[in-house]
Amino acid sequence: MKSLEALILNLSTGFINLQHQDFNEAVGDALNDLGQFLALDRVFIFLISPNGKTISNTHEWCGQNIPSLQEGEQNLPVNFHPWVIRKLQNFEIIKIEKLSELPEEAASLKTTLEGENVKSTLILPLKMENRLVGLIGFDSMLKERKWPGSFIRLLQLMANIVTNAMRSYQLKTANRYLREENRALQAPEILTNNVGLREVISKLYQVAS
Repeated sequence: MKSLEALILNLSTGFINLQHQDFNEAVGDALNDLGQFLALDRVFIFLISPNGKTISNTHEWCGQNIPSLQEGEQNLPVNFHPWVIRKLQNFEIIKIEKLSELPEEAASLKTTLEGENVKSTLILPLKMENRLVGLIGFDSMLKERKWPGSFIRLLQLMANIVTNAMRSYQLKTANRYLREENRALQAPEILTNNVGLREVISKLYQVAS
């Protein structure tokens, strides 16, 4: 596990030093590093839409000769698999070493996994400010595998690193947007005789800074 710890520490450092324009690339690189190091077949991130109604595969890494599923996993109903979303909303980890272990209420998930030739899967919630924002998943498609507790704890740490980086990225993006809007609204023809608008924009700018 020490080597995995070193990898996660390295990935964490990379996210801390991240520039906003590199976020998606960095997430893709992190999934690639994790997938290869852990000898997995597929690693993916799903994010819930802002209105909370749909969920989409936003990032995916696949091993050699493993087909991508990302294109067909866009804008799915958030309760596409009710058993899964219920557990994730309670911030529970879903550990499946054998599909035969799945309860009857997870029948739709079992059907999906069988159709994708997944033998074992591990799904962790992504939470931000005590709110579920998505999930990160790890698939083994060529063989069944165990998910030991020490292994899961380290991957949960990685999930937290991803959500922290995501939050930082969102704040930087909002900050940049407000700065641009502030500059645009400072145009003389817009601000002339509009003291109220100037005050509102100034307050928004102070909050984002």
